[in-house]
Amino acid sequence: MRQFVCETPLDKNGILTLEKKDFHYLRNVLRLNVGDMINVRIENPAEKNSGVNMTICKIDDARKKIVLQKCAENSSENFGGNFSESCTFNAKYFLLQFLPKPQKLELIVRQATECGASFVLPIVGEYTQGGCERTLQNIARYERIIREARQQSGSAVETKILPAQSLDDALEFWRRETCGFSEAEKRALVLYERCENTVSFGNAIFANERNLERSDLKEIKSCALAVGSEGGISPVEFARLLDAGFCGVHFNTNILRCETAALYGMAAVQSLLEN
Repeated sequence: MRQFVCETPLDKNGILTLEKKDFHYLRNVLRLNVGDMINVRIENPAEKNSGVNMTICKIDDARKKIVLQKCAENSSENFGGNFSESCTFNAKYFLLQFLPKPQKLELIVRQATECGASFVLPIVGEYTQGGCERTLQNIARYERIIREARQQSGSAVETKILPAQSLDDALEFWRRETCGFSEAEKRALVLYERCENTVSFGNAIFANERNLERSDLKEIKSCALAVGSEGGISPVEFARLLDAGFCGVHFNTNILRCETAALYGMAAVQSLLEN
């Protein structure tokens, strides 16, 4: 079933009325018609993390409004369940992205959201072009990109983008978020365009254990991936990441753009940890 993320709560009768951008997405992107079913994830304090199966009961194209009604409680068995049942991950993912140009950052944020990243941490690095961090002053734009990407992908992960920050601040955030995990329960990788002080992707994932079976990978609860900007990551920053416990990884592939590397890296990590 198609899925949709919404912040508007249902009324006491189980009715949901949407307009503006929500109407546009349901009507013009998903092309829903009266009678169609959709699983709606309500994100508000009263109904947080709930997936609700709803039917389209009225469409007013003139006023650009669409009305949905909650289905019977047991309808999830017939119409595909809710978000939490269909889109769960074994691990929480962090993308530490050295700031690229604004258009590339938007693409990276969108793709990271579709992949189910929990946090995107934009880092002002040595090779970040001047002024790029100012694009994050309009954080509402990136929140809208995240929302649209979640609607498109049906992701149950509430992806968050943090303000632009230094590498040390990003590493401190990662440390705080994982302080309760053992070394075996977390992994931290940095993609590096050079070969020095790097290992293969597989060795980076298995670095903390010997004779680790594939079935044991589900014990990894948190994974961070650091990716450079257009100019990459400076040797000083790379050394700082290694000191913080990150493992350098060099993919033996063609040279990747930063936006490609972020998606490629996320996909590689998830393919191993989630499958």
